[in-house]
Amino acid sequence: MRESKSFPGSSDRESPGTIFVKRDFFEAIESGRKTLELRLARGQFANIKAGDTRQFRTSGNDSVAVRIVGVRRYASISLVLGSEDMDKLAPGVTQDELSRISQTIFNESDVRKHGLVLIEFEKV
Repeated sequence: MRESKSFPGSSDRESPGTIFVKRDFFEAIESGRKTLELRLARGQFANIKAGDTRQFRTSGNDSVAVRIVGVRRYASISLVLGSEDMDKLAPGVTQDELSRISQTIFNESDVRKHGLVLIEFEKV
């Protein structure tokens, strides 16, 4: 994954238990519209499991606590796009847009090396 300001991820610089997201995705999490997050399966995301808790954060001190209710692993972005509810991953973004955006965020060699982890969560 590139250390990018784009959706859906950010870097492994995150402290354990904290996941940084862009403001619009944070607001979708806070409202309950976004319940899926896609990351490279490395760093804190390599061993994430159902029952874990995390804090989504955005700029400033805004945060929301979530409990992980499911974790699914994928070998490619196309498998994610073909299997998951895109509106829960990126509310308001079309599948074509999400495919294009994801290609700029996730480096293909990193995806082959680490795989992807789709995290399903609920607010606590």
